Amino acid sequence: MSSGKEFPEYWVAVIKTGRVLYKMGGVTKNIARRAISLATSKCLYELNSLFQRIEKIIQPQPHLNVADNSEARELMCIRIIGASNRRYADIGNIIVVVIKEAVPDMPLERSKIVRAAIVRTCKEIKRDNEIIIRYDNAAGVIDQEGNPKGTRIFGAIARELRELNFTKIVSSAPEVI
Repeated sequence: MSSGKEFPEYWVAVIKTGRVLYKMGGVTKNIARRAISLATSKCLYELNSLFQRIEKIIQPQPHLNVADNSEARELMCIRIIGASNRRYADIGNIIVVVIKEAVPDMPLERSKIVRAAIVRTCKEIKRDNEIIIRYDNAAGVIDQEGNPKGTRIFGAIARELRELNFTKIVSSAPEVI
């Protein structure tokens, strides 16, 4: 399993001889221990479902709903702004998107590349007071300065956006949870 340099909680046990299935990084100890116990008992079905629950954050290529009243209806993430090889984006991150579906005869048209701020994700948010919140995947279209192109946000958004200085998006939303 490990060469002794790391704690064994961060490794999943070997099921087939010589193959390590998954290295845990940035995951809580409880999830890592649960994965180790499932791997050692060879419950592959439960182990796969555990990994699917871990990775439900925005990646390049998924389609997103549009949360504002800009002329776009559906977006597709093509790049995550930040580090050069960043794989996942969460609430409050800025992404580069392409418009897949738009309202006809408007300035934002199909296949135009714009920036968007993620306002809701399917990955649950766990807060300190033990509340878990889960949304759909949605983003609001913004310009280069970070100002929203739409004048309203549809649906509830997370309070974490206020802490990330998206105050114009937060003020145009009907409900902040």
